[in-house]
Amino acid sequence: MRTWGLEALIRDVHDGDTLYGWVDQGLGQWNHGLSASGMGLRLWGCNARELHDDGGPEARDHLATLIPVGSVVAITCMAWDKYAGRIDVSVALPGVGDLVTHLIGTGWAARWDGTGPKPVPPWPRP
Repeated sequence: MRTWGLEALIRDVHDGDTLYGWVDQGLGQWNHGLSASGMGLRLWGCNARELHDDGGPEARDHLATLIPVGSVVAITCMAWDKYAGRIDVSVALPGVGDLVTHLIGTGWAARWDGTGPKPVPPWPRP
């Protein structure tokens, strides 16, 4: 799998596993995506509770504490997501390490490779 590293300015935390941001493609070239909030950035390797489910808003709010709007984060782009023109990304945060590993380990997300039924993390969290 070919990956590439970029930075993103986070403009919206949509839910527990999806962000929107402007992606810095280098040399002053920013990809603002197709929405007003920017390019869809789906965390690769996990699934969080949906906003309409119990725990969904809490999962979004938790992700927003880790990556507040206005943050600039290093992303590794893995592939185009199968939904809605988003990019599947890996994010490493200072003091946290791999974001998906952290979310799974703390019960905010379930491991998912994008195939088969989406697993849902338990709620309330353990």
